[in-house]
Amino acid sequence: MTLLLQALPLLLLLLLLGSGRAGPVGACLVALVAAVPAALVSLPAGTALPGFLAMEVLRGAFLALQPVAVVAGGLLFHAAVSGDGAPAPRPATAARVFAVTLPMGAFLESVTGFAVGAVFALTALRGMGIGADDHGRDGARPHPPGSGAVAGALALQALVLVPWGGLGPGTALGAVLAGVPAQQVAMVAAWPNAAWLVLMGPVLWGLSARAGVPVAGRERAVQLAMLGSMATLLILANLTLPFEVAGILASGPVLVWALWRADPPRDLVAALGAAAPYLLLTACLLLARLWRDAPAFRPFAESRACR
Repeated sequence: MTLLLQALPLLLLLLLLGSGRAGPVGACLVALVAAVPAALVSLPAGTALPGFLAMEVLRGAFLALQPVAVVAGGLLFHAAVSGDGAPAPRPATAARVFAVTLPMGAFLESVTGFAVGAVFALTALRGMGIGADDHGRDGARPHPPGSGAVAGALALQALVLVPWGGLGPGTALGAVLAGVPAQQVAMVAAWPNAAWLVLMGPVLWGLSARAGVPVAGRERAVQLAMLGSMATLLILANLTLPFEVAGILASGPVLVWALWRADPPRDLVAALGAAAPYLLLTACLLLARLWRDAPAFRPFAESRACR
């Protein structure tokens, strides 16, 4: 009976979300209510439930502060750099489709979080006419029916580095709840993610072909080299540096390579000016995470894992 009560919050959450009868907020509230009797039967003898709940609410609010701050910052950055204009229409090429899907999407997800990388990727794909409609854009080559769904699937590939998205607050929070060092959790996640990066080439090529942009053999070889480079950099970064910056370091260098191939800049100064906000944000994030023993507010012992 005790085990059933302890598992009830998670079961209710999964059932409500899976059935579609409740949204994320409603399902979480129901699970939280169900967690009260689970906590009651699990507390050591003599522990007062009201005091325990009050302390855990404070602890949960503190742990949630980091991902909330990352989400808010990501949305603000997205609004600032997006402006009110859509990207200029460009013909879709295999190199461009790959560049905006991976590694641009993965890089933006690493520095902002909250699936902002996928939003950027989808916007760029629509700028090439993929997913904008089923007839192309501005005289561009028509794309097959259903390219909107294919564009969505391509944009989702930008989230392959989600354990490090937005400097990895989800990984840090999970490590706190599991009582395991966050660096160790990230390292365990790095190996399957690196393997998936190498293996996802055929997935990208298949989706690109369905969008009406087939990938030739030579281009496939170059893209595979880029995916392998991202995988290698991801492992090396997690082995040697704070895990929060691993996504940035794995995708950033490959992003420069991919964008240079896809759209060589005609004016290098103008290109650097357009990239300045991203470069400044990245530099600030790297400096912040590489600053060892930086002053920090840690009211709870568990907060050490969120460094």
